[in-house]
Amino acid sequence: MTRPVSLARWALLGLLLGLMSCGGGIGGTGITDQPGTSAVVVGAVTRVDSLVVDGITFDTTDAAITLNGQRGVLAELQVGQVVTVRGTLAPSRVVGTAATVAFASIAQGPIARLDPATNRLLVLGHLVRVDDTTQFGATPFGALVVGNIVELSGFTDAAGVLRATRVAKIQEAFAPGTVLKSTGTITHLDVAQRTFTLQMLRIDFSAAKLLNLPGNQLRNGQMVSVTSGRDIADGVLVAESVTGEAADVQGTPGQAVELQGIVTRVTAADTFEVNGQLVRLTPATVFTGGTAGNIEVNVRLEVEGLLTADGSIVAEEVDLGAGVERQGIITRILAADTFEVNGQPVRLTPTTVFTGGTRANIALNAPVEVEGLFAADGVLVATEINFRVEIQGRISRIMTVDLIEVDGQAVQLTLGTTFEGGTVDDLVVNVSIEVEGSFTADGVLVAAEVKVLK
Repeated sequence: MTRPVSLARWALLGLLLGLMSCGGGIGGTGITDQPGTSAVVVGAVTRVDSLVVDGITFDTTDAAITLNGQRGVLAELQVGQVVTVRGTLAPSRVVGTAATVAFASIAQGPIARLDPATNRLLVLGHLVRVDDTTQFGATPFGALVVGNIVELSGFTDAAGVLRATRVAKIQEAFAPGTVLKSTGTITHLDVAQRTFTLQMLRIDFSAAKLLNLPGNQLRNGQMVSVTSGRDIADGVLVAESVTGEAADVQGTPGQAVELQGIVTRVTAADTFEVNGQLVRLTPATVFTGGTAGNIEVNVRLEVEGLLTADGSIVAEEVDLGAGVERQGIITRILAADTFEVNGQPVRLTPTTVFTGGTRANIALNAPVEVEGLFAADGVLVATEINFRVEIQGRISRIMTVDLIEVDGQAVQLTLGTTFEGGTVDDLVVNVSIEVEGSFTADGVLVAAEVKVLK
């Protein structure tokens, strides 16, 4: 996103934030048009011979580069790695100078499960989804096998699925000296037993060093990184260190921010979270690839704006051109190539790809998963239609012998439901499962397959 917006459009916001400008602005944020505007850029690397992140080419001559906390060099960075660049931007916002470049993987560990048919894998409790934009380095997805140690980078969606921007094999299998790492939010903390859950993996922190934690204490909802030199045993990873991590962008009020990611929460018509970072819209916010009405959970987007004193980003521009996924029921047929999914207009094109069915299966009450891009008129232009949907989470309630809830979503079991990794007897509260199936008209997910993840 590089289009400048005049400072005048942001005069009211400038007064609100108490930030004074002294000339023309970049993106209308009160940032002066002088070279050297302080900025933080978070996004996936798209080029490494000259570092390019979010369309910005950075001069890294004097930059301090770190990879998972260790000093590195530019040649060690890889396309698809999500990095945080701190430095300065020129007025065009297409070039900048990096002071620091930091890469931190989401996880590094063995592949526990691999499903090429659905482009998914499981690593240290992280359910990972790959697509045609995911980078794999020297080992393509089709050549990976269970047990390979991989390093993951990407963005975690609202359902806890990691939308991988890079999956890199780093060794064949676990061996002495292998370091495992997982980053996520603590749940099911048991202080007495000295355990907690990270994604879907149980962590034993009884002998771990606690680092960068307020009061040296753990709490549910806290973002942490766990490292271990041990392999997983009986579904438990014994941690050697647990380090507190910031869930939001760290910076100073008035600093420019460019952020790529996935909408993880929508709290109001003008407020939402991207990767856990609070973003606020204003009447002056400019949209490309969609409108404010298209901002919903699991939409992938880019935000350009200004960091405020309360830690939120006031958005100057929001680009929804990175794509969106929507699951639901076809509620209305508008034309031969247009229909609605839970009220959202969807348009087919000659290049729309269908899986689990064909164009002829588009019908009222048909359950679908739509991937696509928003057009200027707010219609979701479908790049792919999948007639089966998939969710993952923990069983939150047992309603009857054949009806359960997974994180509040009703799931119907049938005689035709198949099981992997367990049986129906393993379906108890707090067990993690992955369900693939179809929605009924009343919103119940009828399970075709249940994978017990434990």
